[in-house]
Amino acid sequence: MPDRPQSCQLFAVDRRLQDAHRLWHQAEATYFDPESFRLFAQNTIQTLRTVTWILQKQKHIFPDFDAWYGPWQGKLRADALMKWLHDARTKIEKQGDLELHSYIRAEVIASYLTSETPRVDLPANLAATPEQLFKGIPNEVLKNHIFKHGTLRIQRRWVENNLPDHELLDALAIAYGRVSEIVHDAHLHLGLPSDGVIDETTGEKFDVSRLGFRMPCMIAHEARRELMISLANGTRLSVEHKDMTPSPGDLERAKTLFDPDLYAPMRTAYDNVEALSGNWFAMIRRIFERDGYHKSMVFLFRGTQMLRFIPYEIEDRAQKYVIMRALANEAVRYGADAALLVSEAWIAPADQAGPFQFPADMPSRLEALTMVLARREGDLLHYQAMIRREDGKPILEETEVTRNPASYTVAPLYEAWGRAIPPEWTSPRGATTKDDGETRPG
Repeated sequence: MPDRPQSCQLFAVDRRLQDAHRLWHQAEATYFDPESFRLFAQNTIQTLRTVTWILQKQKHIFPDFDAWYGPWQGKLRADALMKWLHDARTKIEKQGDLELHSYIRAEVIASYLTSETPRVDLPANLAATPEQLFKGIPNEVLKNHIFKHGTLRIQRRWVENNLPDHELLDALAIAYGRVSEIVHDAHLHLGLPSDGVIDETTGEKFDVSRLGFRMPCMIAHEARRELMISLANGTRLSVEHKDMTPSPGDLERAKTLFDPDLYAPMRTAYDNVEALSGNWFAMIRRIFERDGYHKSMVFLFRGTQMLRFIPYEIEDRAQKYVIMRALANEAVRYGADAALLVSEAWIAPADQAGPFQFPADMPSRLEALTMVLARREGDLLHYQAMIRREDGKPILEETEVTRNPASYTVAPLYEAWGRAIPPEWTSPRGATTKDDGETRPG
C-alpha cells in the first residue's frame, strides 16, 4: 500500500486510492461469483472516478492547480481506457449495471512466441468445472497444432460490453495505475513524500513508475484463474516456482558456509549489468567445475540489484514454453529490467534432412553450459562454454560470448517488456540450441 502518513496534505486522496485497491482485490476474490464480482467491480470503477474529484477539492493547497492539472485532464480525455472508465461510471450512476459477459479463452501454447499462439474466445459459465470448460472447446481449436509439445490454456474472463478487447479486472488495474500516476505527480508537485508502495507480502518498497503505477499484486494476475492441460496426455499442468532470493542475513551466513571467493562476484558492486554478467558467468563456470553440473535458474535484476533468484526444472519442452512465460510475468510484476537465464543446453547444426528437429533428438548434438543476459533495453548477450567429457568427467572449454544472437527462450521476456522481437528470430536459422527451443532450416 502507499507509504504515506495521515499528516500528508493529500491524505484524503491517498485513502480513496487505497479504497480502490482494496475493492479491486475484493472483485478478484469473487471472480467466480457473478453477483459479488459485479458489485465489487462497479464499486472499483466508482471509487477510481472519485479520486480525481477529491483531488480537485484540494486545489486550494496548490499554488497553480489549473496549470498543473490541465495537461492531466487533456491526457485522460485522450485515453480510450480512461474515457471508458468515465462512461462506465456514468452508466452505473444514472442508467444501471454494466453489461458483463463471461467467456473462456482457449489458446494453444506450443512456442515461445505469443504471435504463434492460436486463440479463440467462447461464451461460458465461469463457475463451470474444468472438465465442462474443456468439453465446450470446438475440435477445430484442438486439432490444428502440434500435440506433442503443446499446452492448452483455458482462461476464465469477464468482459464488459463496451470494452471487448480487455479482461475487466485487468482494465481496472490499468486504470488504477493511471489514476495513481496523477496522485504520485501531485505529491511531487507539492514537494510531498512519494516513495512508492510497500508490497504487503514481502515488505519490499517499489518504485511504482516501473510498474505502470500499479501494485505488484495487480500485475500478471491471470494465472489465478486459468487451467492448463497437456495436449500430449491430457493431464493438468501447473506452474510453481520457489523464490530462493537470499535475504541479507542469508548472504552473511553464506560467507561462513561456502567458499567466500567462489561467490565474490555476487557481493561485488558493478557499474552496469553487462559488467556483472561476465563475472557471474565466470562464477557459474566454477560452480559447474566443482559440482559437475548446473541447474537451470533465472536471476531478475533492476539495474545491478538482484530482485529474485528462481531455480526451475523442465521435464519436457511443453513445460518450458509455459514456464518461460510465467517467468516473464514475474519480471514485469517486480519491475525487473534485466534477466540472467542459466542452463545446460544441447547444441546442434541444422539438419537439412530434418529441418525441424530439436537438438536433443539429433545424433550430432553437443553439450554446453549457457547463460543469456536479456535486457529491456540494450543488447542481448549469450555466454557459452562447450562441455566435453574425459573418462566421464565434464570439462568446460573456453567461454564464447555472442552479442544479439537469435534466442527464442527470451521471446516471452521481450514481449512482456513491450520490446519488439527481432525479425530474424522468426526467420530460418542455420543452427539451434536447446535454450532456443526451435530448429530452423538453414
